[in-house]
Amino acid sequence: MNYLLDSHVLLWLMAESYKVGPKTKKILSEEFETPSISLASLWELELKYNKGKLPLSIKQVVEGADGLGINIIGIELSHILLSSKTGVKHTDPFDLMLCAQAIAEDMTLVTADQILLKNFPNSIDARL
Repeated sequence: MNYLLDSHVLLWLMAESYKVGPKTKKILSEEFETPSISLASLWELELKYNKGKLPLSIKQVVEGADGLGINIIGIELSHILLSSKTGVKHTDPFDLMLCAQAIAEDMTLVTADQILLKNFPNSIDARL
C-alpha cells in the first residue's frame, strides 16, 4: 500500500511524533509500505515559511522527509485535471490536489483534517 501524507503529518513525524497515533506509525513503518509527500505540500509549506508561519525552511523539510524515507511525488497534468472532480467539498486547493493525487496514484491519504476524513473515503486519521 502507498500512503500520501498531508503536510501536517510530515511535520508531526519530523518534530512532534507523539501527535501521530500508534496505528499510523505502525502502518508507515512496515517494510513494504511507501509513504510519500506531494510537491503540492512542499509548495504549501514553503508559502507558510515565507509568511513566518513555519520555522523550518523547505530545505530542512525536504531533508527531514528524506531522513524518514519519505518519497516526494510530483504534480502531473492528470492530477490537476482530476483535482476539481474529486467530489470533496473543500476550499483548500492543496488539499484538493492531495485527493486527486491519492486517487490517480492509488494511494491512501494520511491526514488529521476533519473535512478530508469525513469527505474523502480513501483517507486514514493520522492520530489513530
